[in-house]
Amino acid sequence: MRTIDIEVGIKLRQIRKHLGLGLKDVELLSNGEFTIVAVGSYERGNRSIPLNKFIELCKVYKIPPHTVLKHEQMTCQIMCEDTYV
Repeated sequence: MRTIDIEVGIKLRQIRKHLGLGLKDVELLSNGEFTIVAVGSYERGNRSIPLNKFIELCKVYKIPPHTVLKHEQMTCQIMCEDTYV
């Protein structure tokens, strides 16, 4: 598992719970675009969420995508520096 997948997943779970939504609620609100299994996998970091799905999930949650990524900015910067320097 990649660290960024885990961090984004944790943040997505926090947002979902803050909104008072269960996994089934997300499935219903997204008209089945996001299944309980998929959302759970994204939240645990077991599955990387594709960018287009990430944006769609943010729409379901009615939040701008950058708010999820704010916390991960430092990790991304460190990972990029480590990889390319």
